[in-house]
Amino acid sequence: MKPQYAKIPSQRADSYQYVQFHKMSGCSYEWYSDVFECSDTFDLQTITIFGIEDGQMIFTKDIDVICSGVEIFTHANIVFIFDISEAVTEAQFQDSAAFALNSLSQFSIGFASSVQVAVFSVYGDKKGDASQVSNLSTPDYDSLKSIINNIYSPDASNSGTGQKGLFQALNRTMNQYFKLSGYHDNIYNHLIVYITTNSVPDQDAIGIASDILSSGNYSIVAISYQGNGSNINALQQLVGDNPGCVLTSSTKENYLGDFADSFGEKIY
Repeated sequence: MKPQYAKIPSQRADSYQYVQFHKMSGCSYEWYSDVFECSDTFDLQTITIFGIEDGQMIFTKDIDVICSGVEIFTHANIVFIFDISEAVTEAQFQDSAAFALNSLSQFSIGFASSVQVAVFSVYGDKKGDASQVSNLSTPDYDSLKSIINNIYSPDASNSGTGQKGLFQALNRTMNQYFKLSGYHDNIYNHLIVYITTNSVPDQDAIGIASDILSSGNYSIVAISYQGNGSNINALQQLVGDNPGCVLTSSTKENYLGDFADSFGEKIY
């Protein structure tokens, strides 16, 4: 989908502004518009976006906003993939669970809501597989909280290092049956978030990630929490060398606070 321009209410009565969209690379925002004047009344307003579908059909989408520029309704499909190999301690996983939940707390979560969330976990290479913990039909935030907080299993710490199972998890996100659980073709935000410490994605994972990015089905963000930097080059390859898509945090305070808030802003 390619948004082309937007119709925005003007400060003048019965008048509209028209602004053009431009493609932005990386993970900050997928598209940005020309500068426009914003009413200072703080009333609810409707912005209409016009664009072209992948099949070259014209589409329109209405977004309700307050003039401060904050979108009220955000629509997104998000897939979290958690590394639970020996490279991640249980304490580090619990911090990552809290980070994910903190970053999503501002959104309406659920199959019938505006943001759908799925969760995978990837064991180390001794076990060598990925588990689909939930698909995109997770009913609500409280259910998601319970699911994420119970991912770390007793055998995780003995599953070895390595992430061969990451290929499986990424591949499943493209499966038609997985998509039927809540993937929406008519929205812009489809995001895969891989969270690790020092694990290095192998070439199979990097290859399928490249296919996913080329298809336009998802964007990919990789997060290294309390990592030593040894896997940054591989994570950069995983996200297609897109700028701003590999994120790092070294302290729990930052990870659960400003870092989570900043990540949440990327979902808008």
